[in-house]
Amino acid sequence: MGKITDSFKRQIGRDSGKVVTNLIFGDKHSSPYRRVASKAETKRMATENKVKMQEQQNLHAIDGAVIGAIDQVISLSIPDDLNSITKLMDELEIQLIANKWGEVGTNDDDDKERKVRNKYPDAVLQKYKQSLRKLKSSGADEEEIKYYSKKLRKFKIKKIWGKNKTLVVVFFGVIFLILVGVIGSAFE
Repeated sequence: MGKITDSFKRQIGRDSGKVVTNLIFGDKHSSPYRRVASKAETKRMATENKVKMQEQQNLHAIDGAVIGAIDQVISLSIPDDLNSITKLMDELEIQLIANKWGEVGTNDDDDKERKVRNKYPDAVLQKYKQSLRKLKSSGADEEEIKYYSKKLRKFKIKKIWGKNKTLVVVFFGVIFLILVGVIGSAFE
């Protein structure tokens, strides 16, 4: 019976030492704790994994469709005559109006999908820039170049706004607060 009591004393000492060290050092020196998952928890984890796999497959399908659409935009050749260039630019403008940029960097569930979908308007905007360069080199009149350059600036602003709404609002909010503070101190 001496061995049982000695073993019991050692176990009590070991456990008390662990409690004291955990109180002093936190979880850095704690013993690893393993837990066997229940059937319900295992089933829940399997369901979550299945949902994640489905979301990943959907994301790959969307990415494939977007890449196909981008390939079509890339394959558009920019014509040489002015009327055809302006017609192409008008079509690209419609595409940019219809396919807006989505906000990225929000770290929510749809962020990855928005990043993939943003590739298409980025490609259309790039083709619009190329078309504008071709329009300028084709000898278009100044009014036409001015009109399409103004549209390009608007699309660039829409791109920045669409991708960074939260950041832009915070930036301008800080600027506003600074201006209010400067104006308020001027009246004191």
